Amino acid sequence: MLPPDKLSFVVDVAHWNPPLPTNPKHFTWNLARLGYKVLATLWQGPLPAAKRFNPFCWTNQEPEEMEPNLWLLRYQWPMLERTAWGARINSGVYRRTIEKSVAALGFANQTYFLQFTPTHFEAALEASKTFPLIYRPIDDSSMAPIYQSRIDYWLAGEKKMLERAALIAPLGRKVYDALQGKYPHVRRISTGVDFALFSAKQPEPQDISEIPHPRFGFCGAIDRYKIDFRLVERLAELRPDWSWVYVGAIGMQDGTTFESLPHRPNLHYLGAKPQSEIPAYLQHFDVGTMPMNINDYTTGINPLKLYENYATGLPLVTTPLPFAVDEPTVYVAESPELFITQCEKALADRPEQSPKLIELAQANDWRQRAIELLEFIAETAEERSQDT
Repeated sequence: MLPPDKLSFVVDVAHWNPPLPTNPKHFTWNLARLGYKVLATLWQGPLPAAKRFNPFCWTNQEPEEMEPNLWLLRYQWPMLERTAWGARINSGVYRRTIEKSVAALGFANQTYFLQFTPTHFEAALEASKTFPLIYRPIDDSSMAPIYQSRIDYWLAGEKKMLERAALIAPLGRKVYDALQGKYPHVRRISTGVDFALFSAKQPEPQDISEIPHPRFGFCGAIDRYKIDFRLVERLAELRPDWSWVYVGAIGMQDGTTFESLPHRPNLHYLGAKPQSEIPAYLQHFDVGTMPMNINDYTTGINPLKLYENYATGLPLVTTPLPFAVDEPTVYVAESPELFITQCEKALADRPEQSPKLIELAQANDWRQRAIELLEFIAETAEERSQDT
């Protein structure tokens, strides 16, 4: 791997303080903790009208040091993104702001720009004129609900990033299979886990303490396009003596409401929780579940839940999503009745399986994923030097 004095990163992050840290943030933290300088950039909307036509204000944002080797640049667009010329101005200002920041912070000559979604692709393409682009598609963008209202626009932007990227590091197998062979330098780097956070023992949360065992739990976004609520209701009906617990925000992406969810005495919806509290819920479930829909979007996911469950020693039962094909430790069920059978098996196997699952999660910590990215960069650089 290239040493920290030879390599730095700019990472476009969608959020900084959401309830659940995102894939970009995990890479940002772990690259910085490995000693590499990282500038995270966070879009904060357009400039106030009073500053919008003052070019002096356009690049006058200063990065804030968040921890050793890690800075956060909160930036704003000078123009509204309603015209092509406005997008060009915004992208140019963004690139100059980054150039100014990395120069002031003493970043290495080889600084990569790491992008995770088609959002703000114009800015990523402009930044790639100075910084080699690494594109890491997290999901199948063509099926993500957030992009459907302007799908042709987003997919055209993503195609440009794929063509421009020096390296492509998709998360899921579906996206990897679609890109491998079409573009040079494509390598799958899977999901990971904050092992220290999820493996540290936590007290039982108050709102789950009175829910009887056995508890079959899910932590994640509760949206209709992801969760099969007919299955959720059927499972609760088949085993009324079991508790089915769902922790997560309801309707973040598709407007699903609490009232529209199935309701039975043994179904418990506990709402969104901060990331720091999620391990406590997982640790006090008996089996983890993923009663997911099978559709064009979910077949491309590679969920964080896998290793987060495993880090707590929790076995996982899921509907037949492709990610489970790569994970022989997952219990897969094609019907409600088989889901119940697999839950029974997972519950019985847990005392023997938990230590193995914890060991597997530890080997898939986000730090390891950051190292895999560094190795990908080094190996590709070596290949290019041999070609020349």
